[in-house]
Amino acid sequence: WSQLRELGAFVSAHNPYGHPLSVHPGGWDPDAPTFGEQSSAHFFHGDGWLDHNWLQTYIHVEKVAFRVREAYDYVPAKPVIESEPCYEGYAAGCFEETARFQAWTALLNGAGGHVYGAEGLYYCDDVAALDRPGAGQMRHVADFFGQIEWWRLLPDVDCVSKNGGPPDLLSTSDPSCAAVIAELYVVYVPAGSASDTIELRNLANRTYLAQWFDPRSGAYADINGGTPVNGDLDDRWILPPRPDGEDWVCLLRASGP
Repeated sequence: WSQLRELGAFVSAHNPYGHPLSVHPGGWDPDAPTFGEQSSAHFFHGDGWLDHNWLQTYIHVEKVAFRVREAYDYVPAKPVIESEPCYEGYAAGCFEETARFQAWTALLNGAGGHVYGAEGLYYCDDVAALDRPGAGQMRHVADFFGQIEWWRLLPDVDCVSKNGGPPDLLSTSDPSCAAVIAELYVVYVPAGSASDTIELRNLANRTYLAQWFDPRSGAYADINGGTPVNGDLDDRWILPPRPDGEDWVCLLRASGP
């Protein structure tokens, strides 16, 4: 790795405009989830020239939450970008729902950014891939976070449980949550969890206005008819049944001072 370190230091020393500097990791991943091939943090986090981390989870969709949280927890803190997830349309079975899962899961587990990819784009041999459904749905991700103070959200505040236990970071069916405690909560519930009990936690004994957000259409729908939820001022609140068996986002905003 010495040559890569020398290269990083050289580029940093000749970077007069201060462009962000990182390194693209490999996408290979063995069975052991703690091995660091998918993250620049594993080899270079302590190098001064590396100012943010890149991930390549590739076809290992189940590793997105784990890898993001792993890099998020490194000290000193550096932003982490999911730079190469599984491309929509890839033969391994990455579809529009995969693209949504990867984006929402990455951002709610601490990623500072997410890169969407589609089969046909990395060689620019099929620019029509830009019209894939998941590509259009990335706009809804950006619009959603653009309307809240997303930079204040924290992913490690124990704000969601599934069937009474913490989410499994290596599962593609477990929820992800980030929050500003007592103010704002965002939870992504993947498809396939319709029969699970999803509970929001650490609500600071307040009431909240709750909405469903459809990550396919970008539409909002009030929960409880627009009346604040958690009226008993509990510290926990169980999500009502999802509108259908697809993936959904639940948004809670504090309803009073």
